Amino acid sequence: MNKIVKGLMIAGTLGASLMAFTRTADAKDKDGNIVIVIDPGHGGEDPGSLATTGATESKCNYAIAEVMKKELSKYDGVKVYLTREEDTWMTNMGRAMIAADLNADFLISIHNNSTSDESISANGCLLYTSDAADEARSVD
Repeated sequence: MNKIVKGLMIAGTLGASLMAFTRTADAKDKDGNIVIVIDPGHGGEDPGSLATTGATESKCNYAIAEVMKKELSKYDGVKVYLTREEDTWMTNMGRAMIAADLNADFLISIHNNSTSDESISANGCLLYTSDAADEARSVD
């Protein structure tokens, strides 16, 4: 449960940070709104990692995505969508296509990484941007 609470706090911080970035974003929808697509990672036949409480990553990701959508939707000029509205699986390409079809300014994929290998860090944030020349930036 602590992991879910921590995830929700991170989501809130991310939402506040995201709003700072959107001040200079080029809105793309026909009404001039900034479009944010949130992807709750995993789903359906792919539950992701399993918490010590028995909660699946898929369900935790979805809970975080719902909170993010609710909070970000409070801002005028912002439209927020989820890539899935239930516990279903889709390909990464399918998730990206949803964002492309909505002309998203931002695509945020939520994951709660985990590993039993103590030599590997599963913490932090992985950020891909369209101008990163195919490089990922990792923030621990």
